[in-house]
Amino acid sequence: MTTQPQDHATIGRFVGGPLNGQLLPLGPDDGQEIIRAYGDGQVVYRQVGQLENTGPDDGAPTATYRFVETTD
Repeated sequence: MTTQPQDHATIGRFVGGPLNGQLLPLGPDDGQEIIRAYGDGQVVYRQVGQLENTGPDDGAPTATYRFVETTD
């Protein structure tokens, strides 16, 4: 993933699992794999494909994340 200065935060599009269909802003430390607290465990998503909307007039770049697993 190439990082360039941008006016818009990157948006994560989540597919499958408990976050299915949600669009959420990504933080500067989010990378290829996102692990977040979920209930008493964690939920894991992994990026698929490349960033979309990376042109200067495309708005916020978007990364697609596919559900991997939940842990206890």
